Amino acid sequence: MLDLATRHAYVTFALDDLLFDSGPICRSPDHVSLLVGRLVRSLASPEAEPLPSGFPGLDRAVAAQRACAAEIRAKCRPDTVRRWIDSMVEWYVGALSVVAHRQMGKVLGFRDYLNLGYMDRAIRYCVVVIQIAEGTVLPNAELESPLVRAVTEAAYLLVTVDSDLYSYKKEALEGTLEMNVVSALMQEGHPAGYAARKAFELRNMVMALFMQLIRQARAGASVELTRYLVQLEHLVRGNLDWGLRSPRYDVNGDPVAFRVVAAPQPHHLVPSALPEIAWWWELIA
Repeated sequence: MLDLATRHAYVTFALDDLLFDSGPICRSPDHVSLLVGRLVRSLASPEAEPLPSGFPGLDRAVAAQRACAAEIRAKCRPDTVRRWIDSMVEWYVGALSVVAHRQMGKVLGFRDYLNLGYMDRAIRYCVVVIQIAEGTVLPNAELESPLVRAVTEAAYLLVTVDSDLYSYKKEALEGTLEMNVVSALMQEGHPAGYAARKAFELRNMVMALFMQLIRQARAGASVELTRYLVQLEHLVRGNLDWGLRSPRYDVNGDPVAFRVVAAPQPHHLVPSALPEIAWWWELIA
């Protein structure tokens, strides 16, 4: 299953580069939306032959996606298949919104970023891929509890913000800041330096909350839930470690100037100022 998860992740993020982030139609939401419709159809029915897009590279990527979809359906449990499809559709929605903003020359505001940022990064998909690789599925009754949803969403936001902080300098130089936490905060009227500091405050505040909620969720947790919480922890830390080492974020050969430090202390940024995520703090015991 690790081989299947790895191959599908490769195909998915290659498609991301070819379709959403760059490539011949990355500034054409009308073209992208049509292709997204065909992709969604291929997830639900990989047997269905899609119409050609007119771009051979994209057609090859769609064909690879269909092949992976057929294999996932053949090898995974039905509830895993459903979560995988939901995660892919969520990613398409987030990425398509970025394409639309790019075409308009706009940057998402901060509150829209809190809602759409992790969707554009396919973070839910990454969690499902981990479950495919490890052959685990958390029962819906546990996955949909408020506490577990809050822990999960906090992990999504941490991975999203950390990736944005790593990539900000490169995206600024490339002019691709349609969806970045720093640029989103700048839409609130803050200069870049102040916005970057506020982004670090946000991620440290959420990290402190994440660790607190993880401790609460572990109390009396089932074997499946315990394993799921460990997967979330590994996702957050693994993304941090990968960002420090990956050449993806290098600018002119210089790596990002960050380092991992001791666990942050709780920050006093008022959660009520962030209505999209304030409910997480209401779950602290």
